[in-house]
Amino acid sequence: MSYKVNERVLCFHGPLLYEAKVIDTEKKEDSSTYLIHYRGWKNSWDEWVGPDRILKWNDENLKTQKELKSTALAAKQKSAATKKAASSTNKVGEASGQATKPIGKRSRESSATTMEGESRETSQRAKAQKSASPVPHVIKNEAVSEAAVDAAVKAVEEESVDEEPPLPKHKVRVPDVLKLWLVDDWEHITKHLQLISLPRKPTVRAAIAAFRESKISSLTNEVDVDVFEQAMAGLAIYFNKCLGNMLLYRFERQQYLEVRREYPGVEMCDIYGAEHLIRLFVSLPELIDHTNMDSQSIDCLLGYIEEFLQYLVQHKDEYFINKYQDASPNYRSLIGV
Repeated sequence: MSYKVNERVLCFHGPLLYEAKVIDTEKKEDSSTYLIHYRGWKNSWDEWVGPDRILKWNDENLKTQKELKSTALAAKQKSAATKKAASSTNKVGEASGQATKPIGKRSRESSATTMEGESRETSQRAKAQKSASPVPHVIKNEAVSEAAVDAAVKAVEEESVDEEPPLPKHKVRVPDVLKLWLVDDWEHITKHLQLISLPRKPTVRAAIAAFRESKISSLTNEVDVDVFEQAMAGLAIYFNKCLGNMLLYRFERQQYLEVRREYPGVEMCDIYGAEHLIRLFVSLPELIDHTNMDSQSIDCLLGYIEEFLQYLVQHKDEYFINKYQDASPNYRSLIGV
């Protein structure tokens, strides 16, 4: 089935169908791809999709849209009820004097990643890091543990049933040069069907280690060093946990599966490079909203992330590829393009 430019359609995004419009088409040998704009969503959510994700705008498909939404909302309500019951049990335990561990997540007003706008006042972050009063004595260990990251990723995935992902509470200021690089990266992979050759060198772990080495000598006391070390260790955990769930384009998923088979037991931060690391950085605010980190710790962590991004800009020739590889015919056939 084919679609025309400006045609009103329904398009799958995750498990749900959304009203959308076809704004461009690209014909290939045996099929076409379509550039989709979701009604009411920012242009940054526009994406190229195959015909398998698009449905005609008609009564039958509109009924399917409503059924999918009802099913998703019912599942979300059931999950919320389960969490509420667990929270009540936790409170009973506290009242009876038992040692219990908080299990609730921070509420949040948003779940979408963003590369636009400014963070909170930079001066506030600088003050949090440089004040004579102590910076957070720790970036809470549970906030960067594998269990906490798993919980944050799961929470973000559950919120995919919302009509339009709202903006996150926190933002990371991405340098303009990296914003442009991210756009080019998207075009290479989703439009030109190219891939980043793996394994990458330097790897994500190597990039983190290099930034740590460049920064740590400027820290003046043990508290600052401890906070910084925890933040850097947390980045590797977040990357390993988020890569397969959040950081890959559809065209890259087969490559990811092949890498996992070829390098069993190897962490993904030792396979992938800075190209995927900056995708994590722009996704980090929505993950942080689902941790129990206090605002001072968050400002401190995001301050380090922004310094890391500036470091990558200064060393972009070392960390970013200048040539993508064309996917093989066999790979394309596996993807179905």
